[in-house]
Amino acid sequence: MTQIKPCPNCEGTNLFTRSVAAATGKGPQFLRGLGSFLHYPRFDVVVCADCGLTRFFAEPGTYQQVASHPSWQRIVNGELDHDAPQGPGEDLSMDPP
Repeated sequence: MTQIKPCPNCEGTNLFTRSVAAATGKGPQFLRGLGSFLHYPRFDVVVCADCGLTRFFAEPGTYQQVASHPSWQRIVNGELDHDAPQGPGEDLSMDPP
């Protein structure tokens, strides 16, 4: 994991981390399409013990695939890039159902 800066919420340095699978087969797949056969990608989870802010950092190799994968859509200036190609059958809407 790269060097983690203080908490962006409270500037705290009381941070804790652990590595977890992005999916386990029993729950949601947070990095859908970015793993390989029988290998789920992993996150480094960082929790600020001062304010509770939790950050997830995808492992190298995983985040490097996201720009070219059809299931992921780019955000430009805070908005979804509707001109970018979207994967078949994927609903990437960020609006609640």
